[in-house]
Amino acid sequence: MPVQGIEGGHLKLLTKRDLRKIHEATLDILERYGVTVHEETALRILDDAGATVDYKDEVAKIPPYLVEESMKKAPSTVALCGRSSDYDVILEGKKVYTAGGADAIYVIDLETRERRPALLRDLRDFTRLQDALNNIHVVMGIVDPKDAPPLGVDRLRCYELAKNTEKHIIRDAQGMEGTRDQIKMAAAIVGGEEELRKRSIISFVDCTTSPLKHGKTNTEVLIEASKQEIPVIIECDAMAGGTTPVTLAGTLVVQNAEVLSGVLMSQLVNSKTPVIYGNMSSIMDMRTANIALGAPELGLIQVITAQLAQYYGIPFMGCGGMTDSKLLDIQASFEKTLTLMQAALAGTNLIHEMAGMLDSLFTVSYEQVVIDNEIMGGIYRALKGVKVTDETLAEDVIGEVGPLGSHFLAKSHTRRFLKQEHWMPEILSRERRETWEKKGSKEMREVARETAKEILETHWPEPLEKDALEIMNEIVKAAEQQKKYL
Repeated sequence: MPVQGIEGGHLKLLTKRDLRKIHEATLDILERYGVTVHEETALRILDDAGATVDYKDEVAKIPPYLVEESMKKAPSTVALCGRSSDYDVILEGKKVYTAGGADAIYVIDLETRERRPALLRDLRDFTRLQDALNNIHVVMGIVDPKDAPPLGVDRLRCYELAKNTEKHIIRDAQGMEGTRDQIKMAAAIVGGEEELRKRSIISFVDCTTSPLKHGKTNTEVLIEASKQEIPVIIECDAMAGGTTPVTLAGTLVVQNAEVLSGVLMSQLVNSKTPVIYGNMSSIMDMRTANIALGAPELGLIQVITAQLAQYYGIPFMGCGGMTDSKLLDIQASFEKTLTLMQAALAGTNLIHEMAGMLDSLFTVSYEQVVIDNEIMGGIYRALKGVKVTDETLAEDVIGEVGPLGSHFLAKSHTRRFLKQEHWMPEILSRERRETWEKKGSKEMREVARETAKEILETHWPEPLEKDALEIMNEIVKAAEQQKKYL
């Protein structure tokens, strides 16, 4: 069973006054300069609500009161439900959950250990692997398979995800029709669209385009998901020094303007929409012109964005556990642990891209998924902290053993508190060197590889009902024939 959300929020970098300044700067940008919205329906909705809209340039200037009203209406709790209620995730307050990686185009082959293009079978296998790991709570389409047809690939990926996990799935979509079709697929699983509104096993991501733009396809996804009251994540993937100002404060203002304007559009479409503040912002490495996804600045942005989302009272999906390393090496472990710990300590409600991702998200590794699950287990133990009570202070048992005693192993107090107090790793080595050598002197990657192979040989989620599979299959086949999505 997955670990339930443990409270973060111990790490804060800005004061309330600082947060207020970012908020006021955001409102000023939206009112004076606005955002570009390449979707006519969204422009009309903003116009009708009171924004100043230039239809020719597709720019909407938004008065502060509209933004602040929408933030008050947005739900403070969002449920991301699993096919099985055992896997339900409730995003609220400072509880911390995780979501796996997304959209890698290459895979480190589990057998050859060589990089190759990602395939549909990888999507199935990675999904089953994540389904089995306790510290991954939500699943995304971890690869973009090369052997999948480009028409309706969003529906095909949804189909494969739904078959291979009982956990909640986060989706992208090819515009309005892609969103509608995937909602129909999810509804077929749970027993209808009304049931899906009560227990949504699917949610959608609307990615903005920095600086200050909402693209047509993603805005269609936002509108359609909002109509159906399906959770929607408004995500900004800014690059400080490139698509946003080089200063982190300036980047936060642009990011905030993009996300808050997206939240506004969602709430104007349907005020019951569960909406989530999303973020995968970092810095541009000025030596390479690439985004630096293992940078400490990414972690700083996550911490402050978590504070902003808590300031607004809406759930936050941030990121962590990514790396710019091409290998499962020391750099990967350094960058992953650094950013994961920052995001978790900040109380990020859902840390996505945290499992398996290498090479600035271009590549994914089976072994790395297992290793990242282990890293997150250690971080969850750190979040739990230390409980100080009369029982944990253990004066009585200390007195029983006393200065003449030798150990506490046989005490009932030890048995009672062991699992509460001590984290038990699954793949880390803690035995003596001699024992480790007798077992084959295996490094962590080899242990993770064996673990991944064992899971893939033995773990299968509960199968979907035949009727639901047939409906989903028909939707996938129909989408593949519609060339308008290309």
